[in-house]
Amino acid sequence: MDDTRGEAGPEPGSGRADRDRFLSELALALAEGEELEGLVTRSVSRIGELLGVDRVTLFLVEGEPTKGPLRVRATWSREGIPPLAGDPRSFVPGPPPPWLLEGRRIVAEDALAEPFLAGSREILERIGTRSLLGIPLKVEGRLQGAISAATVREKRRFEPEDVAFLDSAMRLVAAALRQEGLVAELSRERDRMRLLAEVAAALQRSETEAEAMDVALAGLKETLGFPVGGVALMSSPDGALLVERAFGPLAGPLVPGARVPVEEGDRAGAPLSRVALRATGPLAVEDVEADPLASASRRLWEPLGVRTVVLAPLRAGGKSVGLLGAASTGVPRTVSPADLAAIGSLADLVAVALVQRRSAEALRRAAGEARALGEATHALLTRSARRGVLLERILDAVVLHFGKENCRLLVVDPRQGALVELARRGDWPGLSEAGPWPLEGPGLMTAAARAAEALNVADVASDPRYVADWPDARSELVVPLCLDREVIGVLDLQSRRPGAFGPDDVRVLRAFADRAALALHLAELVEELERRARVLESIGRATHVLNFRMNAPDVLAAFVEEAERVFPAAHGAVVWTAGEDGVSLRVAAAHGSGRATEAAFGSRAAPASELFCAGVAFLENRPAFLEPASLTELMGNAPAEERARIRATLPGDDVRHLMAAPIRVGERRLGVLEILSGRPGAFSATDAETLALLAEQSAIALRNARLIEDLTRSNRLKDDFLANLSHEVRTPLTGIVGWAEVLLDQRKEDADARRALTAILGQADTLNRMLSDLIDLSRIESFGLEIRRERVDVAALVRSVLDAVGPAAARRQVSIACDLPPGLPRLEGDTERLRQMLWNLLGNAVKFSQPGGPVRLRARADAEGGLVFVVEDEGHGIEPGFLPHVFERLRQEDTSTNRRHGGLGIGLAVVRAVVAAHGGTIEAESQGRGKGSRFTVRFPPDRLAHPSGTYVRPGTD
Repeated sequence: MDDTRGEAGPEPGSGRADRDRFLSELALALAEGEELEGLVTRSVSRIGELLGVDRVTLFLVEGEPTKGPLRVRATWSREGIPPLAGDPRSFVPGPPPPWLLEGRRIVAEDALAEPFLAGSREILERIGTRSLLGIPLKVEGRLQGAISAATVREKRRFEPEDVAFLDSAMRLVAAALRQEGLVAELSRERDRMRLLAEVAAALQRSETEAEAMDVALAGLKETLGFPVGGVALMSSPDGALLVERAFGPLAGPLVPGARVPVEEGDRAGAPLSRVALRATGPLAVEDVEADPLASASRRLWEPLGVRTVVLAPLRAGGKSVGLLGAASTGVPRTVSPADLAAIGSLADLVAVALVQRRSAEALRRAAGEARALGEATHALLTRSARRGVLLERILDAVVLHFGKENCRLLVVDPRQGALVELARRGDWPGLSEAGPWPLEGPGLMTAAARAAEALNVADVASDPRYVADWPDARSELVVPLCLDREVIGVLDLQSRRPGAFGPDDVRVLRAFADRAALALHLAELVEELERRARVLESIGRATHVLNFRMNAPDVLAAFVEEAERVFPAAHGAVVWTAGEDGVSLRVAAAHGSGRATEAAFGSRAAPASELFCAGVAFLENRPAFLEPASLTELMGNAPAEERARIRATLPGDDVRHLMAAPIRVGERRLGVLEILSGRPGAFSATDAETLALLAEQSAIALRNARLIEDLTRSNRLKDDFLANLSHEVRTPLTGIVGWAEVLLDQRKEDADARRALTAILGQADTLNRMLSDLIDLSRIESFGLEIRRERVDVAALVRSVLDAVGPAAARRQVSIACDLPPGLPRLEGDTERLRQMLWNLLGNAVKFSQPGGPVRLRARADAEGGLVFVVEDEGHGIEPGFLPHVFERLRQEDTSTNRRHGGLGIGLAVVRAVVAAHGGTIEAESQGRGKGSRFTVRFPPDRLAHPSGTYVRPGTD
């Protein structure tokens, strides 16, 4: 604040009535929402005048209360008293004095002789302080600064009433500072929430990685206000980061395509980038010149003039894919926890979007490869790419070529380390074994697989490697299926005839084996494509849930169903949520065979250490697998009652494979997503990656749902608070009005007193109408607006409104012109509500008009037989971008703390509700700032009263 030099004020001991009047006016100004910054400055000046001192100063603690330093927020000096030396905004060096840290008042007739002020004696001598009255300033119990009153010319003894007055004034100033802080914080929080919502929507619309990165950088620049930023992705073979997108003074490390190394070494930027990639959340360096963490990166940022750097890791599915960076230049910038949280959320959204775009691109590439492979093998494999159909076609071709010989196809199962039979043809009477056959075990098939060579045995009885499984076999031909020099299976032919297969048979079977290998590979590709398609489809549905489900139970129920759809072998799914203790889990949603888990545990929390699969995933923060022999083994030593409930839930099903992944945001674990199957070996490591991606989506959805629930609850509490506040304030206001009217009757000869009392009654009437608007708004939100039906004389209605608004217009020297043509029809409606509507519109026009400016009110019948009111002024005007929001409750075009016009932003919301309740419409028009505004209210013909008292409805004579 600027230094304020006051006129010579009252002498010490100013009248108590003046002080009480000042305190009342200050409290009233706070209730009316007066411009706060100017209010604090004026209040400091008035306090000095009423105390009769030479100087009053308001100090605020910068940073931590125990460390300081102090900043002069506002100061006042009596005429003839030199102001504080230097810039009044400057810091007072060093920590706050001991009396302030201990929360003590200082009442010192001789400040230089006060022992408790010994540490501040040099400053006191420099500014000429002789007597001092100081009171700590606290906001919500937290030390924020102090307010001091001092004399310079002569010593002064401060009386108890002086201390009490300054203490009361300090409390009101603290309330003003608290309101200022709340308004600023709400504005910042609204901007952050809007940023995340807009970015999330834009990311869902983006189709490429570049578009997703551009959306993120726009959020950093436009909403969070960073002048420099960029996105770097892990793309270099040596693990370095490659700058993909950037904005700001593009030079050096911020040019797209620049390489930022992250390995150990002396190269600029490496340590800070490496630390950021390994961090669990955003990393902020508020001053790169002073922070040791940025010592190795200083050369990277100095050419750009960067002082503050924020780096957030882009992490999805537990893997880092890059960094999102933002920076400011010039002076160091304080990065608040809220800013860090917003940047972290933005990084999470961008990381998931990048993974989604890469998955979609990979799917497109794989689909192209599958189509090309399908066309190349079309003659043999037909148009089908199903694994079972392909294998059946291959075996049918083998049988067609080799006649009635028995044949079968086996593939290598890496998990078991064995050959597993997939299909067979022919008559195999007395076959003793159907596998699996360990690759290191005996047998011709396993020998061919190990050697990756064809084996043609003319007499199986003479070969020691042969293991009898079909008693009638006399000769056997085994050809390995090789893909990229890796054996993936074998084709096995057996015959009742010795020496049944010659060299040509070996060559032909090799050709079939080559095509079988291609067919198996094609089948795997198709299965992978289908799996990815299911994943993308599920992610799409999950995104729909993320955008349209508003509460956590719905989000979890939807995600558990989507998770089961992704995995064909899955028979059920469960979502566990973490308890507050961080070591227990509770079933939040279940589907399919997962309901058995719900039946077993109900709503009780179970220690994570007792859960075989979900507990491991949660405690170790990684995907986990479990293959029980049966449901009975899985139930373990559960009580008989619990086992019975599980069996009743799954009478014919079994659980043979479980897979779980932690639901987490960063490193914070919110729960576990678990999938169940009745088939052993149903899930793979690739499935675990898919589940981790779904779990991350569910974490974002769950977190957003909880944020929405918290926001809804906060809005409800705010509405309740406004309603209660309105009712509670009206009681003392009634007393103020009543006593003011009594005093007005008694002070008929005292012109000054009558003027003051008239002003009090006028302000009280304004406050009463604001409270009425608050109550009406609360009722509208909860129960709607109640309207009484009566015939309203428009001319009389306008006259009563002009009588109410006239005094305020006169005080502002604003003229009101009224154009009411004779013979206007009567309205069918509520007189009081219509009066409230016009009063609010005219009151707004007067408030936003310049002194001496005109305000016009016109009423006329329109061409369709309805009635139109127009209120227009030539004052402040409305920005076109704000016009769509002008009737929203608690919305103001100027939300700054030093706005010129006060108010709660509810009057026009009540006006719209009144107009709508009467079946009308309202429209706001303005050409912009300083060009005035026009509000037009239209009531349809069926809301007008015929002279006979009946309604005139459209289409009637």
